[in-house]
Amino acid sequence: MAVRSGAGTGVIVSLIVFIVLTIAMLVMTIVFYSRQTEALEAQAQAIDDLETYVRPTERSSDRFAQFEQQAGTRQSVSGYLASRYDELASFVTGGESSPIETLRSEMANYGVDENGGIRGALRSMQRETRNLQDQIAGLERQLQERDRELSARDAELADLRAAHAQEREQLREEVVDYRESNEQYAADLQATRELMEERVESQRRTYEQRVDGLNEDLDVARTDLRRSQDRLEQYETLLEGQRLQAREPWRLADAAVLDSEPASGTVFIDKGRRDRVVLGLQFEVFDSVEAIRISSDGSIARGKASIKVTEVNETTSIAAVTRSTSGRPIVRGDVVVNAAYDPTRTFKFLVHGNFDVDRDGRATAQEAEFLESLIIDWGGTVVEGDSVPGDLDFLVLGVQPDEPAPLPPDASRNQIQIWAERKQARDTYDRLMQQASDAKIPVLNQNRFFILIGSPG
Repeated sequence: MAVRSGAGTGVIVSLIVFIVLTIAMLVMTIVFYSRQTEALEAQAQAIDDLETYVRPTERSSDRFAQFEQQAGTRQSVSGYLASRYDELASFVTGGESSPIETLRSEMANYGVDENGGIRGALRSMQRETRNLQDQIAGLERQLQERDRELSARDAELADLRAAHAQEREQLREEVVDYRESNEQYAADLQATRELMEERVESQRRTYEQRVDGLNEDLDVARTDLRRSQDRLEQYETLLEGQRLQAREPWRLADAAVLDSEPASGTVFIDKGRRDRVVLGLQFEVFDSVEAIRISSDGSIARGKASIKVTEVNETTSIAAVTRSTSGRPIVRGDVVVNAAYDPTRTFKFLVHGNFDVDRDGRATAQEAEFLESLIIDWGGTVVEGDSVPGDLDFLVLGVQPDEPAPLPPDASRNQIQIWAERKQARDTYDRLMQQASDAKIPVLNQNRFFILIGSPG
């Protein structure tokens, strides 16, 4: 019995111990669980705190591994980055660390874009600095060149000053010589002046005597002049009467026919180079001067032939027949006439108006110029103007302008201008005709002109 009691006690004790241990284990489990929960919460908090500084993806990058390696064991990565930021800010500003916003604001004052980089701005400034340095170097070279030029100019100026000083000294010496010569010249001039005054006074007395004598001779000459003028007026009156009866210049024979060869159409005349005959000169051939007549209507009959000079000798010329009349051959003694030519004098012509030389029914001023060229080529002179000069020999008039019709009451400015021009042309034509008639100057129209120069017109 005692044995069973002892065994039961041990079991009970073991059971109690087991229960106690179980309770202890339960308590310890509860304690350990609560601590594990706190540890997990702390771990989660630590992870959250760590992600505030760095993300897991960032920790796995090579850049963060480089930061960890550079930080080493002496400081954390965060401390390393903070120290590097302070160093960078201090390097940029040269002073204390500042926030990045402050740094950007300060860099903007130096021309750095807030969104740009300092390196790019520095490179741009460096390029500008190099360009400015190149410009400064170029300006320095130009300045050195100007300095050299200035030195050369200074040297030239010094030489010029030295030469000027030498010339001035020479001039001073010459002035002294001139002054002495001038004083001598003044003395000689005074002596000469006194001598000249004596001579002038003597000449004055002599000339006064001669003037008195000349005045007496002048009075006699004036008396003779008045007598001569009276006689001249008498002679001019007589000469005017004779002049009105003289034959017109165009009726004077210019040359005579020496011989002719009807078979070859060749004519020899007695005027040549000495008489101002030129090649191409044309003549109208008449039996005599009396054969040149003006009909009642004012027209001039053509001669019996027309000739044109083909060869000019000293005293004679050879001409070719350009027109002839059947049954009226050119013979020795016939006379030839050209109104624009004279062997002894130069005739003056006034050509006015429009002419129809080419017979196309249109009279133009250009064809008047053709007539003027013929006159000049054959020895005549053409005068200009709208009035008849006193020494004119021939007036050559073109087609008479029509009298303009009266203007309508509502005439335009252009119509008035045209009417005035036509009226002036007609008045000028009539006035020239009247002046020539009053002065008894021959008036030739186109047909008369061509007849008298031996041209077929």
